[in-house]
Parts: sequence; C-alpha cells; structure tokens
Amino acid sequence: MAKKRPSPTFEPIKPTRAHEAILAQLQRTILAGELAPGERLPSEREMMATFGVSRPTVREALRVAEVLGLVAVRHGDPGGPRVLGQPSVGVTRVLDGLLAAEGSSVAELLEARMVLEGAAARLAARPGAELGPLEEAYRAMEQAPDFARFVAADALFHRRVAEVGGNRLLVVILTALRDPIVRLITEGLSGATEAEARATILRTHGEILEAIRARDGAAADRRSRRHLVDLYAALVAPEERARLEALLS
Repeated sequence: MAKKRPSPTFEPIKPTRAHEAILAQLQRTILAGELAPGERLPSEREMMATFGVSRPTVREALRVAEVLGLVAVRHGDPGGPRVLGQPSVGVTRVLDGLLAAEGSSVAELLEARMVLEGAAARLAARPGAELGPLEEAYRAMEQAPDFARFVAADALFHRRVAEVGGNRLLVVILTALRDPIVRLITEGLSGATEAEARATILRTHGEILEAIRARDGAAADRRSRRHLVDLYAALVAPEERARLEALLS
C-alpha cells in the first residue's frame, strides 16, 4: 500500500490583496513538489476556512493559478481543483502577447531558440547526465506511426534534452517558447513533404544525440543551432540569415 503523502501546510494570511497572498502559497507549494500533478487542492470551502477569506477571494486566486498553468478548476467539483504544475503554460501565454505586441520576426525567434537550445544541449552532454529518457524520446520519434505523433515525439525530444541538462528554468522557458515558434513557422515547412521533413529532422536529431552521447558539449551545442538554421532557412530574409549564421561559429 502506497504511503500517504503529508498534507501541504498553508498559513492564514492578511486580507489586504488576499488573493495574491493565496496565489503565492499555492505557487510555492506546487512548484516545490508538495503537491504533484494530478493531486487535488482542498475544496473552495476548506480554503476559505484555512485562509480566513471569502469565496470570491479564493476564486480569484484559483483563476490566476489556472491562467499560470498551475491548476485546473471546475467549479462545483467536490474533489477540489486539480494540480497541473505546468508553469510553462503561463509563460507561453505571456510570450504570445509579447510576440503579437512587438511583432517579433522569425529571425528573432530563431535566434532566441538557437541560443537556449544550444545551451540546453551543451548541459545535457556533461559527464554523469542520465541519457535514458532522451534515448527513449528519440526511439519514439523513430517509431512514430504518423506525422502528428512524430511531431509530438520531436517536442518531447527537445524537452528531454533540457531536462537531462538539469536546468529547470531552461525546461520551462523552452517548453513555453516552442509553441509560439511552431505556430509561426509551421507553414514554412509546407514546401517539403511530411516524409522529407521527418527524414531531415530524424537525421539532425540523431546527430545531436550522438554528440550528447559522446559528452561533446561544443558539438551538441553547434548541431542544435545548425539544425534550426537548416530547417527554417527558407523563412528568413537573406539579410537576416547572416545574424543566424553568426551564431554557428
């Protein structure tokens, strides 16, 4: 029989901007792992009693927590809000707004992704890093029965690279950054067949994995950056390509 996890410890708060104080406690508890994804928070009524606040205050805190990707809320659910623990969801929403407001170019987005994914690959190549999850993600790409599941496996491969590197902030940022970029640039791959795109992506990911296996951080970094430039070169204006090429040296 599984050992029962201890209940999270919450504290009474001051009523001034109470929903923000509740949110801070929820965020700390979830991100610290005291509540794991799939577990439940106390009911609204229990939280009202614990925090000493009104129902609207609890609901406002939960609304913001849901926007941030921390919980899923179904009002009236007697089981209480369900923990998601996906802060990258909130970061993605912020990035979407910023990208729309600033009108970021494809080249700028690729520059950001090249820098971050190159760093993640370099970290993953460090001696002692456990590569099992990354190997499994690559096999899932190889064995994917259709292109939709291949794309999902590709996303998992990139996440595993960041996770193997051990920097949790990179995991959150890269997970959040991937969706806005994919939405912006997927149309640019329409000139290639799914089979061609799959073969190219599988080959370049294999080269990245090979460098990580060899614990060659510089090569893993370089191949990660090169993969992005080669895959999306057609979407970048000629005058902007030089900026991307400069990141390959």
